[in-house]
Amino acid sequence: MKKFFLQTIAALAALMAIFILSACGAKDETPALADAAATAAPEGTAAPDAEATPAAYGANASARVTATAAYSYADGDKTKLYAAVEYQNDGDCPIAVSNVKLTIAAAGVNETAEFVPELSDYIVLLPGETGYIARWLGETTIPAGETITLNASFTAQKRDERGARITVDNLYIADNYPSVTTLSGRLTCQEGRACAANMIFAGFYDENGRFIGAWYFSKNALFEGGDSKNFVVDMNDFPIAKLSEKAADVRGIGFGFDF
Repeated sequence: MKKFFLQTIAALAALMAIFILSACGAKDETPALADAAATAAPEGTAAPDAEATPAAYGANASARVTATAAYSYADGDKTKLYAAVEYQNDGDCPIAVSNVKLTIAAAGVNETAEFVPELSDYIVLLPGETGYIARWLGETTIPAGETITLNASFTAQKRDERGARITVDNLYIADNYPSVTTLSGRLTCQEGRACAANMIFAGFYDENGRFIGAWYFSKNALFEGGDSKNFVVDMNDFPIAKLSEKAADVRGIGFGFDF
């Protein structure tokens, strides 16, 4: 009898253990069901689809001319013509200017010039950025110092966001003896990639914020990401004499790239 009683107790203990283990198994499955419910999209809302995520940029390639400046100036016994344009990417994608048309009027003379800016494929403005065009147009019949009306129109094309962005700062203008103006400053490569070539642009503004001209150049240097390099460049043949006295503000933008 005692043996039967012990066997009965053992059987009951085994049965209870089975129920306990079954209950534990049911508890283990519950969090998984809760997680699945938490990640489900709310009723009436589609679940995120990586392929349906909109692109960072659109397809509206547009450049708006924001200011112009032009001068006829004496160069020895000749008179030459210079034109500069400030423009902005007012579209929704990176752009390059593929064509520029200038119309110049002064003293009863009308001239036009059409050209593709130097290395234009590499001069890629992001939406909202401001860029510059500077062009020396050669000899002209417009008298030196004449007031000139300049109109500009651009053809802008969508481009990939390419190259390394270069910050241009610490800009300083000096008018040196006898008549050479220099522009100095610092270039910093902001991207995590190197670039072997670059184009740097500077825009000049008077004390009232009026755009009065632009200059561009290239610094022969290899940039690694984060590198900073100082520069000094002679502004030979720039039409504004004593620029340091007339330019109250200088703004720069740079583009690094590899051919």
